[in-house]
Amino acid sequence: MKRKSSFHYRWVIVGFSFITLALAYGVWYSFSVFFVALLKEYDWSRSVLAGAFSLCIMIHSLVGPFVGGMVDRLGPRRVILLGSLFLGIGLALCSFTQTWWQFYIFFGVITAVGIGVVGWVPNVTLIQHWFKANRGLAIGIISSGIGVGILVCTPTIQYLIIQLGWRMTYRMMAIFIPLFVISMAIAFLRKPPQVTPTHPVEMEISHAIIKDPCVVNEKWVSRSWSIRQAITTKQFWFLSISYLLSNLIVQAIFTHQVAFFVDHGLEALFASFIFGMVGIVSIVSKILWGVISDRIGREISHTTGMMVS
Repeated sequence: MKRKSSFHYRWVIVGFSFITLALAYGVWYSFSVFFVALLKEYDWSRSVLAGAFSLCIMIHSLVGPFVGGMVDRLGPRRVILLGSLFLGIGLALCSFTQTWWQFYIFFGVITAVGIGVVGWVPNVTLIQHWFKANRGLAIGIISSGIGVGILVCTPTIQYLIIQLGWRMTYRMMAIFIPLFVISMAIAFLRKPPQVTPTHPVEMEISHAIIKDPCVVNEKWVSRSWSIRQAITTKQFWFLSISYLLSNLIVQAIFTHQVAFFVDHGLEALFASFIFGMVGIVSIVSKILWGVISDRIGREISHTTGMMVS
């Protein structure tokens, strides 16, 4: 009965991570609508303001290894609670921006740290703790939350900016987003079921995974990797470079997308809806590739996805 309860409860965890990523990366992608509002109010060049988003991406990336270490020591729940506080502080400070360098600190550093600590790393780790089978589907579902953040949060935030102004919008985000994530974390996050490696059933499952025909290299799957060993492999660096190059293209376009539409005569709200349409494709594709990865393996799925993009 306990194992059956844990089996069903893990989908509650998926729901938590789905909503958390939607909110956290809703903040990330809402930069495109704040970009237009800030340019309208201040006499800053586009390159200077876009630099804040570039800094945000860099800081978000750099904190990743430290967040992973914190998750190992403290657990995903405590890390997500801490990240929510950072996110709230960063968003609140953004509402007091008067100069470009203040926005660099408030959004590019503090808010970026908050997104990094509450976002991808602890939530993926959380899913990996709860899921052995159907892990690709589970990660696909939670990552589709980012698409929901683009689809729902961006137009909603643009509407709030029109009605209340960008400063008040930042203040509302600073209150409601962290409060919602913290409340969910306290209510729903609990320790994952204990896995005993020596249990015959688990050994049988582990053996089945190693013999899975979807696994490209059984030798790699069967061994235990340290960080130092992993970073000496060409596969690690090829994977890292593929993420780097794909994000350089995608994020550069997203930063200026709403401003581009506004420049061509569209209303800011309508432009944000067009931008949000990207989220629909993102939702479907993330879940689809998650299911495909469970069927044909992670390596083949990732390689195919990169070739398509």
